[in-house]
This record gives sequence, C-alpha cells and structure tokens, in this order.
Amino acid sequence: MSLPSIDELMGMEISAGYGDPVPIGFYDAVITAVEVRGGNKGPYLNITTTVHEEGDYFSRKVWGISSFSEKALGMPGGVAELLQTTGAGETIDRSLPAEELPAAIAEAVLHSPIVIEVDHEQVKRNNVLQFNADDTPEMRARVRSYSAAKPEFIEAIKAEAAGLDEDLPF
Repeated sequence: MSLPSIDELMGMEISAGYGDPVPIGFYDAVITAVEVRGGNKGPYLNITTTVHEEGDYFSRKVWGISSFSEKALGMPGGVAELLQTTGAGETIDRSLPAEELPAAIAEAVLHSPIVIEVDHEQVKRNNVLQFNADDTPEMRARVRSYSAAKPEFIEAIKAEAAGLDEDLPF
C-alpha cells in the first residue's frame, strides 16, 4: 500500500459520514477492543463492540464507555454490569492493586460474546453539537447496556475462534 501525497489528500472529497447508525435495539456482539483511558473523574474503558448477527448490521462497530467513577460503576453500561454479564470477574486476580484493575478488566472482557443494547446520541465535536446538511441532528450509535449472551451464541463464538465454524451462520 502506498500512502497518498499531500496534494492528493488536499484534493480528496470528504464523505458525508458513516451512514445511518445501527438502529436502537438489542444485538449479539463481541467485545473486539478495549482501551483504558484517563478521565476527569478517574479511568474509564473505551469499549468497541462488533455486531455479530446476520443482517444489514453484521460487523458494524458500536462503542461504549464504562467509567470507574463512583457514580457510574453500577449504572447500565457500567463496569459492574460489564463484569457480571461477561463472567470476566471470575478470572481476575482478587489481590491486584486497585490501580491495576482497569487494565486487568480490559484484558478479561476482550473477545467476550455479549448482548448490547444500542441507543443513539447526538454527535459532539469540540463540545459543539453537530447537525446534518438538512439541519437534523447528526446521531451515532452507542452501547447503553450489556447483558449476558445466550449459551448457543457463546458456543458459536468459541467455535469460530477455534476455527471450527464451517456450519456457523456468520
């Protein structure tokens, strides 16, 4: 792959966006990336989930944030719900120092099959709400909450990861 030149980048047409967000609803998904970041009220997990069910939204990404702030820990989409619904809390060393917990949780939940509840929020850039050309709010999908995946979905994801997915629908 060759990188474009500055002139090519300067002349490139900018797309209108990523298309419609994943509709509001519940989806089988897999946690495909987790990054620990620092926030004003403490660390948080920036979580990427990938929709993993047949249909128009297969392979689409939906992002969520789970904060370690005291107020957010037990809320929908929070760290407690994430640990409980993935079962990852059972695999984490209980003697870890508190400052190592966010990274340990991030590692433990990565690649977990899960059900995500998708909601929408208006896009903000530089603290300014964004609008489309027709003055409608620019919206994006976000994870509102997590719930445990069905056993058959968990087994299918395990089979896929092991390369035994010849008969799976995805």
